[in-house]
Amino acid sequence: MAYHSFCILIFRPWTSKGSQPPGSTRPEYQRARNICLKAASEIATLLRNYESHYGFRMMNVYAITIIFSASLILIFGLIAEESGGYRDSQDKGFNFAGDLNTCFRALDELGQSFECAKRSRDDLFALQNHWSQRRKELKLGTKRGRPGQAPESDHALKRSRRSRGFNSISN
Repeated sequence: MAYHSFCILIFRPWTSKGSQPPGSTRPEYQRARNICLKAASEIATLLRNYESHYGFRMMNVYAITIIFSASLILIFGLIAEESGGYRDSQDKGFNFAGDLNTCFRALDELGQSFECAKRSRDDLFALQNHWSQRRKELKLGTKRGRPGQAPESDHALKRSRRSRGFNSISN
């Protein structure tokens, strides 16, 4: 799992189109995205194998950061797939929803032993709900409100962080 986590950490900064060097003729960001998505999917596969043999409660606390990183990439892949931005996910054999479900299950069970796993799971749920809401708003073509007014999902994310004692970075 550590190897796949390192792949995500190394290639994630290059997953954006804007991160490409000027004059680049090949879309290397697609390669970086595929590497990150494959690594996240492999982490979920390893989690399923570990769960079948030992259960998630026997995992080291370090696994929480690995699962969190994989979940972020899987949320990105799920949203990109649903919005049509990642068309070849079926060809590559990705199952973003199933893999993300495995990660959430692992964080849920680890949350019984580690408080940081609960917080990570809650933050991931809030992030997934935020992006789902934004995607729905874009599909419906609704206006987001007055300029400077954050959507309701942004307010919910900020309230969630404040209730746990975190200051919101973007107030």
